[in-house]
Amino acid sequence: MRLALEVLAVAIMVGLFIAPFLLYPLKVAMGQRRKVKQILSSQIAELRAAVDRLGTPYHMMQLGAALLEAGSYDEACRWLEQALERDPHSLETRFHLGRCYFLQRRYEAAGRQLEEVIKQRPTHAYGEAFFLYARSLEEAGDRAAALEAYERFLRYYPNHPEATYRFAMLLERGGERARAAALLREMIAAVESGPAFQRERQRQWVRKAKSWLTSHVEA
Repeated sequence: MRLALEVLAVAIMVGLFIAPFLLYPLKVAMGQRRKVKQILSSQIAELRAAVDRLGTPYHMMQLGAALLEAGSYDEACRWLEQALERDPHSLETRFHLGRCYFLQRRYEAAGRQLEEVIKQRPTHAYGEAFFLYARSLEEAGDRAAALEAYERFLRYYPNHPEATYRFAMLLERGGERARAAALLREMIAAVESGPAFQRERQRQWVRKAKSWLTSHVEA
């Protein structure tokens, strides 16, 4: 009994010693998130003042985009809708409004806005507009249109990990398992031959692709 208590005491002491070192990265991450949140709150306050003072669609768009980043989707959409009403030619406003609708799970509305963006600039926001357009079609249940959109997107951004995986899953559901497998293998090879930071960033989709290949093709 005494030995057990001594072991427990040692374990507690060791735990108290190493706990600060284990918690330090978490504290740093939390501190960084708080700092980002404070900066974003400050930006939103400044943009509200700018909208009150100037009332331009540009500042409305900026305010909507900042609110979107802060997770205030309903208010973000209201400002973005107002900005687009005043300046219907702004691709950036339309893009952010499409993002906002997507995050609200209003996928058909998101698809309509994003389609207008990619008609004029398929590579807008480094392809994010096109990718979200394909995602919107997929989430809305329009498999045929989603397939076409992913295929077009992948011509601009070959081996994009998430898009390739989602496209492959749609192909598999349509009976094109061999093509799906070939696309996934090519994507895995492209990521694994790339730089370390890219491998780390895309490991989720590589893992998903490998798991699917193992269970559906290579089993």
